[in-house]
Amino acid sequence: MARRRPSLRARMLLVASLVMFLFLGAMGGVLDLAFRQSAEQGVFERLLVQIYGLMAATEQVDTELVLPEALPEPDFNRPGSGLYGMLLDSRGREIWRSPSAFDLDLPPDSKVNLYDDVPAGEPRFGKVFNSRGERLFFLSYRVLWQGAERTATPYVFAVLQTRATYLSEVGGFRSNLWGWLAGVAVLLIVVQGLVMSWGLAPLRRLALDLKQIEDG
Repeated sequence: MARRRPSLRARMLLVASLVMFLFLGAMGGVLDLAFRQSAEQGVFERLLVQIYGLMAATEQVDTELVLPEALPEPDFNRPGSGLYGMLLDSRGREIWRSPSAFDLDLPPDSKVNLYDDVPAGEPRFGKVFNSRGERLFFLSYRVLWQGAERTATPYVFAVLQTRATYLSEVGGFRSNLWGWLAGVAVLLIVVQGLVMSWGLAPLRRLALDLKQIEDG
């Protein structure tokens, strides 16, 4: 018994559906990338604001820079908040860290990214790993601090943040995005099926008429 070939409508619907899925998948990937880039830009801007806040709170006492015990940003004062502040000298030696960072441990190859070759006045934004293998956002900013003796001393302010909020935002966006695209795909398949049924109806009638003629 000969195997029945798929109908013209089924084949057209299959091809159109494959093209649609490829297009929606590519569009979803582009939108996902754009959102992640936008979310990272938001992290950069928030960390830069925190850097400026640390600078504003810094005072020089004799020849040393001092920050207050309690900072205006509550997350710097709360252990486990996921927001950490640090002040380093030009060689990466730690001068100060926020109370929230009391248990923050960075491997040497991660810590060096905070201060090595950071141009003065230009923020450096990126990601580093802590000793537990967790990825953190960081932003560091080198300043030339001019004290009473009129000599400029380089320091590096650094702020780090866990990726929990970022990942939550990206995860929520992805759930909504792919749910929306899946709904659009189902709707388009239904519409395509209806349109093809309507468009191919004359061909079906013609085929039926030809068969009737052949049958006499």
